[in-house]
Amino acid sequence: MTTLDHLTNWDIELVKKVVDHLNEFGIVSDEDSYGFPSTWIERWSDACTDYLKTHGYEGGPLSDISEYFQGYGAVYGLFNTTGISYKSAGEYITKLATSKM
Repeated sequence: MTTLDHLTNWDIELVKKVVDHLNEFGIVSDEDSYGFPSTWIERWSDACTDYLKTHGYEGGPLSDISEYFQGYGAVYGLFNTTGISYKSAGEYITKLATSKM
């Protein structure tokens, strides 16, 4: 199955929560407690973004970011490239990881 297949079969309430989070913060992570898998983030496509747009996503293109944290593991994020910078996205996932270590 593709990421889009998984996404379209995912609970619609969780899709809406991810969309709301993206609209508010410009980024969502696999650590944001929505059950948004890192494997989906790694294999994200424009078709996935289009699907989120049909459910209210208002931002621009989405890009992935990830970082490995010693003693914690990898954290993945998907961010609005027209809404926040790569640097800000990195700070967001760093904050998530360090708050849970």
